[in-house]
Amino acid sequence: LFGPFFGLERSADILDAVKEINQVLPGVRIKDRLLERLKCQMSCQTVLDFLEENGYLNTRILELFRASKITRLSLSESLRDAYGLNLIEDHLFPVFSKPNSFLCLTDLILDGIPLTATMLLHIQHLPKLSKLSLFDSAVDDECIYLLVALRRTLSDLNVSRNPSITGDAVPALIVMDNLSHLSIAETSIEVPGARLLAKGYNNRCQRITIDFPEQCCEYVENMKNKYLLDLPPPLITNPNLCDRLSVAALQRNLAAHAEVNRSISARGTKDEMGERLRKLLEMRLGDLEIRRIMEQVDEVVL
Repeated sequence: LFGPFFGLERSADILDAVKEINQVLPGVRIKDRLLERLKCQMSCQTVLDFLEENGYLNTRILELFRASKITRLSLSESLRDAYGLNLIEDHLFPVFSKPNSFLCLTDLILDGIPLTATMLLHIQHLPKLSKLSLFDSAVDDECIYLLVALRRTLSDLNVSRNPSITGDAVPALIVMDNLSHLSIAETSIEVPGARLLAKGYNNRCQRITIDFPEQCCEYVENMKNKYLLDLPPPLITNPNLCDRLSVAALQRNLAAHAEVNRSISARGTKDEMGERLRKLLEMRLGDLEIRRIMEQVDEVVL
């Protein structure tokens, strides 16, 4: 029911597993090559690392090691569609949801593998998964919502180069409040979604770095042409104060922003100008949050 037990990582058990792998993968001298690698370190992780580097992982091999203490696993080389040579096994992912499977797994890489929501259902309850990479894996908004089940452990999530991910996925990303790094580059999340995301992370104690889509980065670079960035008194920065301003004060605030963006009008009724200024200041605050997070990424790079 639970598969082979490698909890103590005994050499004899690992060598028995090598023999079985040799039967699963005949004709590639797998036994000799694995034994050579195991001279450096005798562990299940060493075996899995070698197999994943060479694209040899399949359902039968994962079944062998699902009760082991491996902490990292990449299926990219084994399941990536390389000119049709590697085909995803529909029955592979259920191995992750079997009882007592991969209880120590912290890092899972599924880059370049065309994934479905059904496949991701099977990784929802990996108890220690903290780093998940789904780069270029055809995931969409529905898939992001399925990952919410991992919110208590997931600290690093890469979903870049997945154009089917849109702003509709942002509420699910906000709920993942344990994230310290998120990559949404090359997705279809636009500036409004990025504002919502930045606002959602604004009150968190934990620092987060986010790799934003290029269109968001370009927008932030052009912020100085959208409105007045630096607002000296008596100009207001808080959108909640707009209702308290007089007509003259509203005109003065809007006129200041119109100096850098001529499309901003300082005319209209008091209610119209108040609403216009409120929306502008809310947008400015959201944009500043995006910029703040981007600057954190730059600091890390430096």
